[in-house]
This record gives sequence, structure tokens and C-alpha cells, in this order.
Amino acid sequence: MTEKKQITLAKLFLVLVVSVVVIPLNFVLLILPYYSALAYSGQDVLLSLDSAEYMPLKKVKGNQVEVFVKYMVNNSSIIDKQINCVMKVYYPNGTLIKTSTPPDEVIITNSSGILRHATTPSSDSKIENLTAVVQLTDITKSLPISNSVTVPLVLGESTKNIARFQ
Repeated sequence: MTEKKQITLAKLFLVLVVSVVVIPLNFVLLILPYYSALAYSGQDVLLSLDSAEYMPLKKVKGNQVEVFVKYMVNNSSIIDKQINCVMKVYYPNGTLIKTSTPPDEVIITNSSGILRHATTPSSDSKIENLTAVVQLTDITKSLPISNSVTVPLVLGESTKNIARFQ
């Protein structure tokens, strides 16, 4: 192989190495802020259980889960901003039955208060026990902005102050 070909191949190899190493490094540096946002702990708002109930509906077949959570805002920048409240309802074996969000966004207007979330998880009125998990998220429903509150529910009973913080 001639010296000229060796130099050309060396330059080509250098270009390939730079492309493989530098471009991905720039990509990592560009997306690093997004990864730190995904690792956010979600403590702009602290939730605790006020009350919850799992009751039969009176006019139609089925049952309703209703959860009232107390909130305390730790980050005042979210006051008067649109956010979402997500409630997930699970069978006793942990299988997700339903994910529910209010039809309109939630706007927290005070530094503390109570939020209501209700859903009809299933038309099967024979389900005796469920678990509801309530959490506040950003407007896109992708980033948690609060802790989650887990509430074990028994059909026909109302509960108060039994939340577990996760």
C-alpha cells in the first residue's frame, strides 16, 4: 500500500472515530436536561387523604369510587397553572381496571385545599375491594408534581385518614 493511500485511510478512520464519538457526545449533552426532568421527584404539591368511598350507584348498575385529597403547595409557581389529577383504580390482585382524569384541567388557586376525584371503575357491581391511587401531574400527564396517595377501598364503606404516602 502506498503512503498516500495510508494517509487517506488514516484521515478516513479519524473522521469515522470523530463521528462515532463526538456526535453521540453532543447528542447526550443536548438531551441531558430532559433526563434530569424525567428524574424529577414530584414534590411541588404534597397530597394526603381527606376521605374516600366506594359505593353502589343508585340509578344505574355499577359502583363509584370517590376520593378527596388534601393538598399543600410546596412550589408556588404552580398556583393558577393548569395541571392534571390522575386516579388509577386496581383490582385486589394489582391489575389496573381504569385510569381516570377530570374532563377539564385542574387549576390550584390556593396554597392548600381539597381536591375531589371520582370515577366508575367497572360495570361489574360484584367487585368488593379495590385500591385507588391519586396523583397530580403536569398538564401533559407525563411528569408527576406530587406524591401519590394509595387508598384501599371496600364496597359500601367510607374511609378517612388511612392514606399511605409513596
